[in-house]
Amino acid sequence: MKAFLLLFLFLPLHAQDEILEETPVEKKKVVPSEEFSEKQQQWRISWKYRRGANLIYDCRKRHFACVNNENFEECKEARNESFRLNRSVLSCAPLKTFEDIGTCENQQKQLVENAPSKKFCVNHRKKIID
Repeated sequence: MKAFLLLFLFLPLHAQDEILEETPVEKKKVVPSEEFSEKQQQWRISWKYRRGANLIYDCRKRHFACVNNENFEECKEARNESFRLNRSVLSCAPLKTFEDIGTCENQQKQLVENAPSKKFCVNHRKKIID
């Protein structure tokens, strides 16, 4: 009786091993480095920005970012809107467009390390209302 019980307990485990061995293993596709690089161009770096070769300074969140062309244009529009509304502190500063992302990110790192004045966030054209 004990032998029968032991055989009964181990039989299902042995059958499961055979099933697992027979299942073919799927091979992962290897992505070429060029295609991966194109995907990196569109990485989301925050809820608001995507990675790109345009350097901006977000005056509200107080940080530099290398963003794509669409975000760069949005930054320009937000800045113009801040001028139109006569705000003291502008919302964004589009600083410079670089040839590639690497150059932009190197410039961004230098600016963060040097902590320059943020005069580009102040509206010097503000009209004083009496």
